[in-house]
Amino acid sequence: PVRIVLDGAGSGLVQPGDVLVVPAVVPAMTPLFGRIAAICADNGSVAAPTSIVAREYGIQSVTGLGDATRQLADGMLVTVDGGAGRVVLR
Repeated sequence: PVRIVLDGAGSGLVQPGDVLVVPAVVPAMTPLFGRIAAICADNGSVAAPTSIVAREYGIQSVTGLGDATRQLADGMLVTVDGGAGRVVLR
C-alpha cells in the first residue's frame, strides 16, 4: 500500500512492504529503504539520490513524478515499474 511521507517526521508510519511516496528523499528517510517495496518521488531523476539508494537496495523507484504526493493517498494499491517509469493503480 501507498504511504505518503512529506518529511522525516512521518517516517514512523511506514510499514514493511509499503510503497513510499515523498516529495523528495531527505537523509532521515534512508533507513526506510530496508523495509519498503518501492519509492515514488515528486522530484528527482535517475541520477538523484533517491534512485541511487533504491538501486542499492534493489527496490523499484520512479522519480520526477511532479505531483504523486497529491495524486496518491495512503492505502492505495499501486504497481511501481522503475524500468518503465510508471506507477499504476491496482
